[in-house]
Amino acid sequence: MDGIKENIDEGCRALAPHDLRGIKVIRVERGIKQCDLALDAGITQAALSNLETGQSRAHHGTACKLAEALGISLPALLSYSERIKTNGGENK
Repeated sequence: MDGIKENIDEGCRALAPHDLRGIKVIRVERGIKQCDLALDAGITQAALSNLETGQSRAHHGTACKLAEALGISLPALLSYSERIKTNGGENK
């Protein structure tokens, strides 16, 4: 029964709103304009700006669309964002 609870807990964490502050570093490193990434992901530039600054968190579907627009997996995007958050906004 504990295995089922762990799977449910992990699934809930995966669907929780995501902190994507690291997305700006990826976007800038790839030379992508904020307006272009927002358009490719189907969100507004203002929404992307709020995600990049940590003023808002992305719902799972939005995070998936952003990862796809960047050509990376969602786990890679979340891992990168977690490293950025942990390192105070720097990619180390």
